[in-house]
Amino acid sequence: MRYRVLILWLVGSLVACAGGSPKTAYYTLSSTEVAKPVANKQHIKSVGISRVQIPDLLKRSQMVLRKQGYQVDVSDTYQWGGDLRDELTNALVQQLQVRLPATRIQTAPWELEQTPQYEFSLQVSQFDGALNDKAYLKGRWQLLRGASDKLVEAGTVDLVRKVEGDTVGDIVKAQNALIGQLVDLWVSALPKP
Repeated sequence: MRYRVLILWLVGSLVACAGGSPKTAYYTLSSTEVAKPVANKQHIKSVGISRVQIPDLLKRSQMVLRKQGYQVDVSDTYQWGGDLRDELTNALVQQLQVRLPATRIQTAPWELEQTPQYEFSLQVSQFDGALNDKAYLKGRWQLLRGASDKLVEAGTVDLVRKVEGDTVGDIVKAQNALIGQLVDLWVSALPKP
């Protein structure tokens, strides 16, 4: 009799745990904000994005949420819909294409004869956020002349945006806006005619 009660208790506990588990939510970076095309950059025929690098902390499907100061939470409940490096690259391409509609935007690798006129690279050091606080995009970037790999410009990015809300979706929205700010910086770095 004791064993039956114990087994029923164990089964009931397992069912309660399974029913109480939060459902995993998946997020993606996308260009939801519409930017204006840049008229004075029509002389640029092609731009490439290569070597987008992210730190080991972000090389996972789980989202990294900042808790406070130096503490982060790697969430099992909130995850990226795809590989974060690919998500970042795709968001950069989308936002560049909106701003430079007459320019071919491509990602590495490309065929030698398809080498873009200019090429951006990005090394991310921080890409996270906290609920009801801020989202961060930090790192370094370079702009190279495509055929020669000659450095045109380089810089650091230290972007912070207020998270307007208390959901993880609000953090992702702020992160999308940070990507837009980075793309605006990149477009302004492209040579003028």
